[in-house]
Amino acid sequence: MGLAAKGKAKIDTLLPTYNSERRQHAVRIIEVSGTYLRFVCGSDLHVPDLQNVENLEKNSPRGANGYTINDTKGEGHATNGDQPNGSLTNGQEENGDLSKDGKSSKHPASDKPKEGDREADLGFLVNFFKSYGPFLLGVDCPYGSSIIRPELTESEPRPLSIKPGVRAPNPRICFGSGDTGYLYDKFKLGRGTQFHIVVFGSSLSGQQIQNNLRSLAEALQDPTGFYQRFGGAGMFNIILVTKLMPFEIETLPPKTAELVDLLRRKVEVVYDDRPPDEDAHTTYGVNHAKGGIVVVRPDLWVGMTAFPNETDRLADYFAGFLV
Repeated sequence: MGLAAKGKAKIDTLLPTYNSERRQHAVRIIEVSGTYLRFVCGSDLHVPDLQNVENLEKNSPRGANGYTINDTKGEGHATNGDQPNGSLTNGQEENGDLSKDGKSSKHPASDKPKEGDREADLGFLVNFFKSYGPFLLGVDCPYGSSIIRPELTESEPRPLSIKPGVRAPNPRICFGSGDTGYLYDKFKLGRGTQFHIVVFGSSLSGQQIQNNLRSLAEALQDPTGFYQRFGGAGMFNIILVTKLMPFEIETLPPKTAELVDLLRRKVEVVYDDRPPDEDAHTTYGVNHAKGGIVVVRPDLWVGMTAFPNETDRLADYFAGFLV
């Protein structure tokens, strides 16, 4: 919306994305907070099934005022967007209560708590934070498909294991000798309306990944390419994450060094120095032979993924809603 207000995005294209994104987030907040508040207050009010607003009156014997029986049951959300938006998790009853073995944990607020109530309450808390922990941390609320979050087909090669429509991970990385931090530190969040294009280049070795990165570098210089066409550095913040260390990047073979110099005209280079099981490449599930790109939107959600040479896909994505 900020981009649309500045005349840099198509308002008529972005407004329809509300139902598949922001509304889903708002509904999730109401469900999670409503479930917890009913537990704290010992309330028997049902959590409204806001995923099916049109059926609130029909499904509720007492109207759509918060007494609606929520009969949407799921297995919870996956942080990589693999599972659909379910409203309730295993062990959660129609009134929003969670308990061990699926039994109600509420008891009237006026009653003196008994040992059985205490066990039920603890069971509720265990299941509540187990089910909703990722959401409470701000990383779990998979968005639906839209112009700013295109759907991946099953037959389509996956450049990264992470899917569009989830919060972008924030792994620890190295900025230079003696300087370290997190990926978000390079996102210049104060600007608010930038897209962050994170390029994963592995060790920059191998003909295929070098060819892919060269295609990207040339597209960034192209006056008709997406980078120049939609605003350049003012719109795009591009970061290359490599498995090389700072001292290694300075001793590259001439051809690879020339490629890095070409990229550095538009791209900032950072270093993935963590152990292999917790580095940025593993966190995002990168194909080390081909490399990968993730477009992180200004709201820090993943917009799309691509291989570095798929610059036409990047152009088509941004052309869908930017002007």
